[in-house]
Amino acid sequence: MEAVKELLASVPQGVQAAFAAVGLLYVAARLLASLGFFLDVFVLGGTNVSATGSPRKRRRLTVRPPRSSASMAAKAAGPS
Repeated sequence: MEAVKELLASVPQGVQAAFAAVGLLYVAARLLASLGFFLDVFVLGGTNVSATGSPRKRRRLTVRPPRSSASMAAKAAGPS
């Protein structure tokens, strides 16, 4: 620990302040990037929540069974 204190004592105050400023800018940039990511993912998604929020409001998709070849042939033949 004494070696670190001696090393810091030998570095001029202006250089220490410059390194501290660069470190502070880096940390601030990382925090802003994390905040932007959080807002993009959870807040500013662009999806209208009121349209998809309630399951009762959503329209159910009905899946029809495939037509058999016999019913298609009867339809093509016309009315009987």
